[in-house]
Amino acid sequence: MSEREQHKEEGDVLPMVNDLLKNSSSHGLPNIYSAQSLVGKFFWAAVFFTGLCLMLWQVYELFVAYFAYEYIVGIEVRFNRSLPFPAVTICNLNPIKQSILEGSGEAFRSEFDASYTADKVDNSNTQPSVPVAKGEQSGPVTVEYYTTNIADTATESSGSGRKGRGANPVPIPPSPPPTSFTTSSNDGINSTFNATDPPLKSWDEIENKDYFEAQSTEYIRMKKLRIALSEIPLEQKISMGHSLQDILLDCSWKGFQCGPQNFTTFYHYQYGNCYTFNNGGENPVLTTSRPGPNYGLSLELFVDQDEYMEGMTDAAGFRVSVHEPNVMPFPEDDGLSIGPGQRSSLATRVLELDRLGSPWGDCTDANLYTTQDIFVNNYNVKYSKQACERSCYQYAVIEECDCADTHFPFPPEVLTRIRPCDTEANINHRKCIGDMETKYDENDLKCNCNQTCHDTVYMPSVTQSEWPALGYETTLYNRVQERNYAIRSRGTETLNAAQWIKRNVAKLDVYFMEFNYQYIKQSPATSVMDLLSNIGGQLGLWIGVSVVTLMEMMQLIGAVIGAMIGKSHRPQRTAPSSDREKNIPDAFN
Repeated sequence: MSEREQHKEEGDVLPMVNDLLKNSSSHGLPNIYSAQSLVGKFFWAAVFFTGLCLMLWQVYELFVAYFAYEYIVGIEVRFNRSLPFPAVTICNLNPIKQSILEGSGEAFRSEFDASYTADKVDNSNTQPSVPVAKGEQSGPVTVEYYTTNIADTATESSGSGRKGRGANPVPIPPSPPPTSFTTSSNDGINSTFNATDPPLKSWDEIENKDYFEAQSTEYIRMKKLRIALSEIPLEQKISMGHSLQDILLDCSWKGFQCGPQNFTTFYHYQYGNCYTFNNGGENPVLTTSRPGPNYGLSLELFVDQDEYMEGMTDAAGFRVSVHEPNVMPFPEDDGLSIGPGQRSSLATRVLELDRLGSPWGDCTDANLYTTQDIFVNNYNVKYSKQACERSCYQYAVIEECDCADTHFPFPPEVLTRIRPCDTEANINHRKCIGDMETKYDENDLKCNCNQTCHDTVYMPSVTQSEWPALGYETTLYNRVQERNYAIRSRGTETLNAAQWIKRNVAKLDVYFMEFNYQYIKQSPATSVMDLLSNIGGQLGLWIGVSVVTLMEMMQLIGAVIGAMIGKSHRPQRTAPSSDREKNIPDAFN
């Protein structure tokens, strides 16, 4: 029987400790055993326990760093032979067709149809004001024209009987008032106006000093239009806007024909009907394997300015948004505007982001379905932070104000019982909406809308050129009028074909600029393997302990526990004094 087994059998603990000090693989413990003097033993014991304390402090710091759940961000450039093509959303900048507006009710038309309003105004007794004379104009423009006082002229002609500057009077016929005058600006440009034109308005007359408080007339009119449209059923609103069959003149995907069946539709509060190509959903997402315009989407679009709302729509063209498929677009935020008479090329780059979930981050799975997301319920799209925040705000407005904000869709469950918030006519609605916007800005709504764990961001760069070319105008006109009745019926009423095409037709190309793309990934700053490795390094640095040493200590602990249990079950016996002296460990002699 070995000495260790004998001590274990006898239940002696100190000999076991002595045996560990003698044979341990640790660098410090054997030195305590082998030191010949008591001073040496205390020195090596002090060294060991000092290292042990430093090691425990460093290990504590390692655990603090690990449980802080910090992360690092890595950026790399990747290449993929094939990339998913983005979804492309187009919206005409004009929400309602003028012909539909003219056929609407009198109250609706009188509010939003400028031509209807002009017909109702009686100008028979209205006299235009006369421009102010020189010296009364505060701006840089100088008005120079002359007036004649007829009464003063008559008095002069019947005066002292002098001729001119002499004695004989000569009647001076009165000069007629001028019919025009000339304005001169500082840059030397002269302009001629009628004398009966109203005076120019200077900034002193326009400004009312209520900065950032009073909204412009145009903004208020568009707000009233949005409120009025929110009272109309969705199907009727869609019928009032521009249809895809009229907008889309030609569609080409990698040179192959596409059409309206490749688009999905949704209604936007500001732009009306919007149409999305490659939206995904039930259909597979299109992919392309080469960059350049020949391997992307090409559209010819009909603006139809003849149907623009007079006095309301101030820009002609389309709002275009390039975004991830099956994600709700918000063209008012991330869209680009293109105009007629131009070929707009959207060369697109890709950015992929991978975020960490709990406990390092708070990202949300994009496929998460929530009943409180209006856009997920209405349009069957994936979760997004923008959609979540808008839904949260809308539900908060409905709960607090008992009405719905017209900037966002109405939840289906309250569509029939909730009225839109009329911030123009209803003071309570206006105040409540203002309070809710303040709460949203200060993050008091507690929306709990997180970023998605994986995002694909498409970043287009826009270039434009004049389109069509001079030699292509007639060819294009002859081709597109075969596809669109409105072009055929109205195209040559007032303008020639070339002018009409430039005012009403736009071309859009969307393609990848290159297949190199940025990949941004969040990674834990300290993983479990890093934590274990760092702890092992600290153990080896300060006390020379390895996993083998830890196993030796565990073996000693097990042996001590076993010996204590065995000793408690054996009857006590008294050993001779000589035997007790032999059992004193050598390390303490």
